[in-house]
Parts: sequence; C-alpha cells; structure tokens
Amino acid sequence: MRKYKWLLTPWTSSSIERYENLLESQALSGWIIQKTSLCFLFSQFAKTEPAHIRYCLDYHHKVNVDYHTIMTDDGWTLVNMANGWYLWKKGYNNERPSIFTDKQSLIDRNHRLLLFHGIILITQIPVFLIFLKTMTESPSLPWTFLTCFYFLILIILGISTFSLLIVNSKLKNK
Repeated sequence: MRKYKWLLTPWTSSSIERYENLLESQALSGWIIQKTSLCFLFSQFAKTEPAHIRYCLDYHHKVNVDYHTIMTDDGWTLVNMANGWYLWKKGYNNERPSIFTDKQSLIDRNHRLLLFHGIILITQIPVFLIFLKTMTESPSLPWTFLTCFYFLILIILGISTFSLLIVNSKLKNK
C-alpha cells in the first residue's frame, strides 16, 4: 500500500470552496495534505487515519505581524503559503470551523482578490495589444498562436473577476 500520492488540484479564485472541500474529503478518506507546489496546483498527500480536518484558503497580499499569531492562537496550522495565498487546516469533531466568521470577512477577502485581479487584468491589456499589433503587422503561426493563447488567458481572468463580483454581490444581498 502506498504511503504518499500526488494529485492535480486545479482551482481558481471563484472555486476556492470546491478546493477546500476536496482537501477535506481526502482527509476523511485518510489522505492528509503534506505539501503543495505551483501555487497549490499539485498537492502531495500522506496516508493516515481518516480525520475531520477543515481547510481554508485565504489571500493577503501583505499580512500584518498579528495575522499568523491570531490564526495559530485559534488552533489553525499553516499548511503552505504561496504568492499571498495561505492554506490553513484545523481538526474538528463537532462544529466545522472556518476562518471567515462572518459574511463581511469573506467579502473583504474577495475584495482583496478583486483588487489583485483588477491590477493583473489592467496591466495585461497593453501586453495583449502589443501581441495583437505584432500579429497583424507580420502574421506568422507562432504569433497567431501566442496572441490567441494570451487572449484566452485574459478571458479566463475576466470570467474569474466577474465571478468574484457576483459572489460578493450575493453575499451582500443575503
């Protein structure tokens, strides 16, 4: 019987809850996440006894000194961090814990993500326009492919940004 496994765990900022639930279901099956790579795209799990473990993914571009202290004092353990993303875990028996204790803290996290997405999206538009100009001035298969690929990335980023706006709107209306 193997003791470790790697899984491809793709997620986006609009599918954070699905990613957290995947990690929790793996823990219930006896696979506890040990480490991640490429900003949580790949996750290594170790075989242990099944356990109720809650995972929460948080985003902070810059954290203050108290952030880690508050989280660890509340019983959360840092699994990994990458590019402003923090993956926390906490075992539980009865009530399922969450680092977002109210709607406003979840809305605040989504606002931080929206700011990040907005900056990325706005800065990438001129780059895309340069690609588009280069492709139209001297059409070639590599430039056409690169421009189409870049356009696809911008569309995905735009959809993710729009999804966050919808989620925040729903949270505010609840």
